Amino acid sequence: MKNQLLFSGAIIIALFNLTGCGQDNANTETLAPVETTSQKTPETQVAQPPSTTAETPEVPVSTPETAKAGLDRANDSATYEDNPGNRTIRINFDTGTSSKTVKDSVVRGTRDIYLLNANKGQQMNVNITSLEDNAVFDVISPNGKILQQEAKSWSGKLPQKGDYKIVVGGTRGNASYELTTEIN
Repeated sequence: MKNQLLFSGAIIIALFNLTGCGQDNANTETLAPVETTSQKTPETQVAQPPSTTAETPEVPVSTPETAKAGLDRANDSATYEDNPGNRTIRINFDTGTSSKTVKDSVVRGTRDIYLLNANKGQQMNVNITSLEDNAVFDVISPNGKILQQEAKSWSGKLPQKGDYKIVVGGTRGNASYELTTEIN
């Protein structure tokens, strides 16, 4: 029993030394004593001091609470939940043209959703480039069916008339990109 108490005391002293307890440090906070079940000697828990380095918090890209795009594997369709950071932009071709290039950037954890109206049977070509090779897109048909996921280049014959979604996101961090769409 005496050895256990000495060992416990040594651990407490080591914790105090590691956390800077006992020093005049404004960043150290001492919590209330806690009683353990193996002995009746109160121990003091020491909170970790706040970090003094500037860190960028990690934002989960996809969790049930923060997911921007949900995928229904049963029918291979996508739905996009409301996210204040997402932007929806309609692509209109200039008169006499059948393609458009957009230069923009997307912030980590958000999506740029481009709407492009097209007819059944037309050919759509989509390409994206990014400075850090970290931007990709999904192509979603008017009925919500996923035609392509996380692509950098895609061509396909369109299955129906309506607004197609081209959803741009970053694979890591913020992404500056150049998106080219073409309908023939």
